[in-house]
Amino acid sequence: MLKRLLRFFAPYRPDLAFIKAREEAYERAFGVKAQILHSTDRKAPHVDLYVFPSAGQRDFVAIVTGGMSDLPMPVPEGSAAAAHVELVMGVGQQQHWATNLLKLVAEYPFDQGTFYDIHHTVPFGGELGEGSSLSAFLFVRPRFLPEELAQFEFDGRRIRFLQAVAITTAEHQFAVAQGSDKLEALLEKPGYLITRDPNRQSVVRGAEPSAAPNGGPATPLGNSGLTEGPPSVS
Repeated sequence: MLKRLLRFFAPYRPDLAFIKAREEAYERAFGVKAQILHSTDRKAPHVDLYVFPSAGQRDFVAIVTGGMSDLPMPVPEGSAAAAHVELVMGVGQQQHWATNLLKLVAEYPFDQGTFYDIHHTVPFGGELGEGSSLSAFLFVRPRFLPEELAQFEFDGRRIRFLQAVAITTAEHQFAVAQGSDKLEALLEKPGYLITRDPNRQSVVRGAEPSAAPNGGPATPLGNSGLTEGPPSVS
């Protein structure tokens, strides 16, 4: 227990060699250069976003976090969850709400002392609005992750990726009541594991109140501290 506490109070210094290796692995795997959205805040870990345009048979935009795996999440002893994780998300086109939320959600385990695993859900803190009832992420096994990233390891550190799928308030309630695995199956049939339309209909019926369940990131939407820029390490 003491070692775990000391680990979280230790000074955070991004590993530049790890950042460079990660960025190079991302671009080799996706085959195109990314638009990099740099974090401008001083949170630990330092999380940037890599936005890969559609290419080849992938007809959607891939968004990948970079930096979440710098630090281990506080995974409980005995859990099979990975401590070093990055998030991926597929969207029809680049949308600021997706990059902003993915960064906030990537920082959440370190702000709140929690962890993520497959079939976990995390609410945004409210619905997107403007006709969209999306209000949470469901984490699933990545469906479009290139093999190189699925096996990505650096200096003995194995990095696991979780795919973030945007879900509606009703779907979130269904996942809590009936199981996230059942929701994943319902989302996969119409292709909703990729978020092409934030205004899509829910795959389950039920009232969708405007307030999301408690427990989501407290930072308001649009306050993620991202700015476009060159690679983190040249």
